[in-house]
Amino acid sequence: MSGLQACRDCLVLSGSLLLWEVAVAQGTTRQYQGQVDFFLGTSAELDARSSNCASCLSIQGCQSHADIEEKHGKVYGVSVHFRIKQPLFYIARGNLDTMSSDPSQRRAQLIDLRLEMLLSTNPMLSKSATGRGRPYDMEGYNSSLVRRWIERCDKHHQSTCVERLKSIPLFKAKLSFIDVEELCIVTPDEPVRYGALSYVWGEDVFPTAKTANITLLKIPGAFLKGGFMELPATIHDAVRLCANIGIRYLWVDSLCIVQDDMDSKMQQIKAMSSVYANAYLTFVALTSEAANSGVPRMSQGKPSSKASPFLRLPCQLLVNASQGAHGLAPVVHARTAWTKRAWTLQETVLSKRLLCLGPVASWACAGADWVEDLELPSEFDGQPAFTEEKTKYSIPQWPDMSQYSSLATAYAARRMTLSADTVNAFEGVMAPIGQHLPGQFLFGVPEFMFDIGLLWQYRRRGAKPRSGVDWAEAKHDYPSWSWISHHGIHLQNLWSADYAYPRPDLYISPLVRWKKQNRDTGDWEDIENSYHLVRQRYEKPDTATPENWTRHTNEPEPPYYQSSLFNHVDPQPKFSYPIPTQCEHSNESPASFHPHLLFEGSLARVRFQFPGTAEERDSRNEKLLEDGSVPELEIVEAVNGAWVGRIRLNLQPGSKLPEDDEEQEVIAISGGRIAMTAAREHSFTTEAKERDEINSADASYEFVNVLWIGRTNDNKVYRKALGRIWLEAWQKMNAEKVSLLLT
Repeated sequence: MSGLQACRDCLVLSGSLLLWEVAVAQGTTRQYQGQVDFFLGTSAELDARSSNCASCLSIQGCQSHADIEEKHGKVYGVSVHFRIKQPLFYIARGNLDTMSSDPSQRRAQLIDLRLEMLLSTNPMLSKSATGRGRPYDMEGYNSSLVRRWIERCDKHHQSTCVERLKSIPLFKAKLSFIDVEELCIVTPDEPVRYGALSYVWGEDVFPTAKTANITLLKIPGAFLKGGFMELPATIHDAVRLCANIGIRYLWVDSLCIVQDDMDSKMQQIKAMSSVYANAYLTFVALTSEAANSGVPRMSQGKPSSKASPFLRLPCQLLVNASQGAHGLAPVVHARTAWTKRAWTLQETVLSKRLLCLGPVASWACAGADWVEDLELPSEFDGQPAFTEEKTKYSIPQWPDMSQYSSLATAYAARRMTLSADTVNAFEGVMAPIGQHLPGQFLFGVPEFMFDIGLLWQYRRRGAKPRSGVDWAEAKHDYPSWSWISHHGIHLQNLWSADYAYPRPDLYISPLVRWKKQNRDTGDWEDIENSYHLVRQRYEKPDTATPENWTRHTNEPEPPYYQSSLFNHVDPQPKFSYPIPTQCEHSNESPASFHPHLLFEGSLARVRFQFPGTAEERDSRNEKLLEDGSVPELEIVEAVNGAWVGRIRLNLQPGSKLPEDDEEQEVIAISGGRIAMTAAREHSFTTEAKERDEINSADASYEFVNVLWIGRTNDNKVYRKALGRIWLEAWQKMNAEKVSLLLT
């Protein structure tokens, strides 16, 4: 690059960067006395210099300018700023209100500018913890690098990746694969090493396996050009890459499941946990919008961007940072159809390791995050093979409800084409966790702690039924009482397991004996809502410790328990009390249940009050014409208007706030108790620090969890929102005993 023509500004910038790179590599940045902020001029000035300066041309060519011009106009300032960690080099484009040419002022207001983050490729950074930028071939992925990642994970990540799900029995089915050498479908009799493809089908029609063509697809060469079926571009590219890195078999749902054989298809869906958990590697078509889109940087793929990912200065080549400023793996921060699709979450969670195919190739496993454009010491022999950042979602290896909560929140925000897939697309997450809990998951809620599983709400905008149909208007296949039936962002729940140690601040107790109805027999069966019974048993000091469990004294704190069943988990989890675990697994299909529950308990009639002025109410209703909302309202007695509790609504666009004089129905689903000091800080019990009635109470805030219900056209009730009524007030209310079907 010594032959590049360069202007004075770019020569100074390049020389300063060279000194900064040395300081970062040697850890002497405090002794560095040169510039770290540079104003290069306006965009018009850089364009003018580009005819004689190859670096100015490169700076202007590494970014699409349309969105910048929309915000800042055609002429805007361009500055460069150095960082102490990779990416070392920022380009900031845009205009500030004042002193737009002062580079220090621009650094202070980077949030108002459009940023490009670039990685230094200086070889001196090879041994640095911050890493070294790695140039890559735009015409294809680096197969030898991918093989090195696989070898590192095979050799050094045995406990975190290779052996991760072996202790969990999973439903299995006989699998077919694409043989990437013979280019046909095969069904091996013995276990084979295979890859799996995770991708988005998209809206376009593309060929799939059917009963009419599956025999032809098993003939060698079936997928050759001019053969029985031409593979969609995304699948074609994945087959080629699979062959290039030496994995002979590839599982792809559209071709390895006969799509119109419903019995076989359902068996394969139930085995989805096993398919991805046992895959040697999962290929993720991260930026492919559909099966026909192709994979970037492969022959049938389309370029992901017209802008160059490389910036050339007189003394450096810089690489656009795919991970952004915070080192987040592309699988986490990419905003693509794949990251928004419901099905791909369980594929991510269950896979031991992911090879994500976007503008760059990236690796995500339980031991490391690696990316094609950033070389890290952990990739090489003689260095620890683990990275500090590990962003891949994983299956909990013990009944960790906080981790389940995180997965449920991620799933709730993802989109689904067919509402019929509501439970199927999360089955792969529930099945492994369900091995460790008594009972089963009922529509995404663990039966063992069913009362607690009903305590959820949304904190941003209104969540919508995945069916797209109002709960009151039609029969639904999935229940309003479960979070899984709703699509929305920022799901908040109170699923800290009752058995967690230290015990959660919130103490829940049952008020209802829940029943579910078997679809096949019509019989009503008790829900395994037994957390409180197990808790009570171990509150007695003379209760014997069960097999596989050990009791540890921990004075002055309460004792805790640990189980040998979870010795493989590091750190080994602690429990407030032993929970019954079921590690036996059957390949037989579990019983199926209707979405409604039998509720036999208390119903009260109340009113809701908006805590604001009439003008504020009108403003909120006006916003509801376009956007959903989740306002908190006060619950008051229907007759005398006395304050009794608080509720967070879940309102859809086009709806209105309830009128203050409208009578509403609520049903009591469980009791709650929380120390007053904790209640005042808890986001769920906001009333504790605001209401004088509660502040004058004892050391604990006790309340009743209630559901606001609506009536359906077929004489059932449905959940509209979750609220709380102060226990002292509830006991004075005129509640009636009812028997309802809650759907």
